Amino acid sequence: MHTAISRLLATDPDALSAVGMAVHDLAPISARLNDALRAQRDLPANGQYEPTNAATALVHGGGASFFGVLGRDKERAARFGGGMRHFAHGAA
Repeated sequence: MHTAISRLLATDPDALSAVGMAVHDLAPISARLNDALRAQRDLPANGQYEPTNAATALVHGGGASFFGVLGRDKERAARFGGGMRHFAHGAA
């Protein structure tokens, strides 16, 4: 027997994508946010806001930007798209 949330996840692929995006894609990046901010303090002003100096680059290496990672990984890109569709519908 499902709860309201488990039913939503079982029947709405976009809701499941939103949870997957939070757990698989955003949580590891969030865990490195403080490291990225500390590293950016030592960069010249014109390099501090480059996407390649963000926490995503610490997780995925190679100066990766978040959308660069999505562009190279079809599964992540599909999960991101589904998650964004879910949030665009105003779901809490």
